[in-house]
Amino acid sequence: MCYQQCPARCKYNVCEKDSGDCTDGCTSDTIIGDKCDVCSTGWYGHYCNMSCSVGCKNQQCEKSNGECSYGCLDSFVGGQCNQCKPGKYGESCRSDCPNNCDEKGCLKDSGKCISCRVNFDGEKCDRCRPGFFGSFCSVTCPSNCLNGVCDRDTGTCSGGCVFNYSGDRCCINNTNCITCLSDTRCKQCKSGYFNDQCDKQCPQNCLKSCHFETGLCGGCKDNFYGESCNCACASTCNIQTTGGSLCQQSNGKCLYGCVDGFHGLQCSEKCSVYCNDTICKQDDGICTNGCKMKVKNDNICPLTSDDDVLDSSSSEQSVTTAAISLGTFFAVSLVVNIILVVTLILRKYRKR
Repeated sequence: MCYQQCPARCKYNVCEKDSGDCTDGCTSDTIIGDKCDVCSTGWYGHYCNMSCSVGCKNQQCEKSNGECSYGCLDSFVGGQCNQCKPGKYGESCRSDCPNNCDEKGCLKDSGKCISCRVNFDGEKCDRCRPGFFGSFCSVTCPSNCLNGVCDRDTGTCSGGCVFNYSGDRCCINNTNCITCLSDTRCKQCKSGYFNDQCDKQCPQNCLKSCHFETGLCGGCKDNFYGESCNCACASTCNIQTTGGSLCQQSNGKCLYGCVDGFHGLQCSEKCSVYCNDTICKQDDGICTNGCKMKVKNDNICPLTSDDDVLDSSSSEQSVTTAAISLGTFFAVSLVVNIILVVTLILRKYRKR
């Protein structure tokens, strides 16, 4: 009688007269069956146009609701096996959620944490909340960090310090610290300061800075010496026209000799008056240009020959003897003259 309609999914709407089977196939490749009333593997829905979840075993699901007919693959959960197990994410649910997501896990598509463990922050909970640092974000940032922000690994104040504090951990209440030893002590001061509070100034003649603990100079400015660089090179040091310090920074020794008339380590001793031109050697004081007179004293002049040399002690003794003799002569002469005068007076008196 041909009063029944062919199945809706028959191609060209053509079917067998007696059975109703679709003779030219189905309208879509996702539909199968003699009467085109069954979805192909991996498809579901009234029109078989929706994909079964990739988490369904054998890629088979119920046509009416898409629930997996044989359960879920590993790492998937849910009736349609379209959700990841807690702690997993990704298309195949094989990627681990970030370590610091809390028990709620993360979003399947992006891996963003739904919420974080305590003191953790960020979409993937890979940062600490402001004010905390450390592997477990359990350590409080230094109190003087600006806005309470510090580096997660080191605890250094990444955003700077509150007013007048300094150091990488903002440990000192002045502007002189560079690196902190703790939250209250400095490890490295800026040039010109020392000690763990960086509140003492290095000696003014230090070159650059000084020892962190003792304040002693590591080097001096030109023409100063000593541990604290508080001693000036002697004014009797020879001047070097090319610049640089005139004396050694350890002991003040004049590096380029002494001005004429002086000798010694620091050119503080005068050359002998016997030296010609009053010039002598810095180290030993021996006259450079010889002596004004030959004096037997190796510390003053070098010897020429023994026959030609006058011993200084003998010379001094001779001078002394001569002076005594001359004095005696004058004394005796005076006494004799007095006696003669008295005698003459007595004679005149007797004649009268």
